[in-house]
Amino acid sequence: MMPNMNKMDYYSLRQVANLTGLSEFTLRGWEGRYNAFEPSRTHTGRRLYSQNDIRRAFLLRELTELGHRIGDIAQQSNTLLKKKLDSSGSQYQELTAKTSKGIEALMKLTVFHEWDKLKQEISTLVRKQKPLLAIERIILPILGQLGMFVASRKISIAQEHILSALIKGQLYALLSRPRKPVAQQKFSVVLASPEGDFHDIGLLIAHVIFNSLGVRSLFMGPNTPKSELCETALRFGATHVLLASTVSRSQGAREEIYSYIHHVDQNLPKTVALWVGGRNFEKLSFNLSRDFKYFDNLLNLPNSVRGSVKKARCQQNMKFQR
Repeated sequence: MMPNMNKMDYYSLRQVANLTGLSEFTLRGWEGRYNAFEPSRTHTGRRLYSQNDIRRAFLLRELTELGHRIGDIAQQSNTLLKKKLDSSGSQYQELTAKTSKGIEALMKLTVFHEWDKLKQEISTLVRKQKPLLAIERIILPILGQLGMFVASRKISIAQEHILSALIKGQLYALLSRPRKPVAQQKFSVVLASPEGDFHDIGLLIAHVIFNSLGVRSLFMGPNTPKSELCETALRFGATHVLLASTVSRSQGAREEIYSYIHHVDQNLPKTVALWVGGRNFEKLSFNLSRDFKYFDNLLNLPNSVRGSVKKARCQQNMKFQR
């Protein structure tokens, strides 16, 4: 039976993923196959993770990134994991400071409407990091906390809008940094959301990721008509289209996502890959005759980009060898 604790002491699977940078798929896999976590459950079977589980997820992530096999460490105590991490010379204390106490301090400034100080603090944190690390260690954890604070009514919708605007400002600042030279391989992407969907932070984050990896990208933004998306993608010579959808037709979108995707699929060459993300895609399935990929976590995007780049280079080399 779940102990009687404040609901903010527990976190959903998605919230843990947002806070730690681990995908929901990874967290479920570590739990199911290696018994790394024992989350509480609601009467409907929904997982509820504790703050101790979040600390554990950070420890396991850091150790696996250092080369430890998850099967060897999954059932060790947090104390042993911490000792192992310290002996490996990890920056664990710095990481947890930024993703727990540091983020909590930023949210406290939001609660008390300390906007000038909040802007300065976020700007200072982001400025010290490379773009991918700024997204992973600062921006996504803030957005994870933001959703939780709104859901628990600790902050108002107005406060959410102001903090979101500050985050967007930091994303545009990251885009203005000197970037890597555009990669020579044929990889170019157009980013958009369907008509009626005005949420653009996820798209902006993806745009920063592409930009930091040296990928040629074009940000069309939210509320994009499907015909204009297809025309722009063709004129831009896009090899990939990244589509983010967060609302259904009943929630404000002009049409259901199936109809939008069908139009895109019918009007773009089959060589153009379609990558999608956002909560409106979570429980949907598509049978398309093209490369199609769903992202449940933006932190999975860099590896997919690198994989596609590597594949494109191999195909190009094979053409030269013929």
